[in-house]
Amino acid sequence: MIDQVKSLGFKVGVHTAGIYPDKISQVINQLDWVGLDIKTLDSAYDELTGRKNSSRPVWRSLEILLEADTDFECRTTWSPRWLEESALIDLAQYLSRQGVRKYAIQRFRSATDRQVGAELSAPTLASIGTLFEQFSYR
Repeated sequence: MIDQVKSLGFKVGVHTAGIYPDKISQVINQLDWVGLDIKTLDSAYDELTGRKNSSRPVWRSLEILLEADTDFECRTTWSPRWLEESALIDLAQYLSRQGVRKYAIQRFRSATDRQVGAELSAPTLASIGTLFEQFSYR
């Protein structure tokens, strides 16, 4: 399907939670862009997702992206209910050390009213913003 779409002149991008690294590995060279959701630090993934060893495929997906020549962005949907600002900074620092160049923090919005739940502090945004070539807070 990717080849068909590209034959029409379109670029192909994928948004993923990274839970199927083998599938990403199979198509990575055909993709123009990937958006990878990183929920939290490795040590907190299982608690947040309610699934044992849930971070393993995500970190493997990140390794695949870092090794490939495909443009990608990591992003984290943030709410203080599940990720304190200090933990978010730790996560951003870890991603930066791994070689991530593009990072975005997405404000959590409730499904019912789509209102933004909370805002990150200016010092946190400034700290994270210096870690990446491209950073956005949306």
